[in-house]
Amino acid sequence: MALQIQINAELAIIEITASGTLAKEEVSAKMSEMNELSQEHGITRILATVSDLEQGPSFGATFAIFNDYPKGLRNAIVSEKPLPSR
Repeated sequence: MALQIQINAELAIIEITASGTLAKEEVSAKMSEMNELSQEHGITRILATVSDLEQGPSFGATFAIFNDYPKGLRNAIVSEKPLPSR
């Protein structure tokens, strides 16, 4: 598992890079670090790159992590190529 969080001061965003295999608990634990950075630096935009993620929490489980966040939180999905059909 690799989940890295860093600040991109030039763009005023928090960048998250995930790779390998992640459990929901690991993602939840890293959210505290992201929250602290957001508050400390006044950053409200977050970019998560999961291109190298082999296995992680389901889409629904990922959104469930955000249940404790303030209303008005918006999430975006940006794909390098069209999403596969099921």
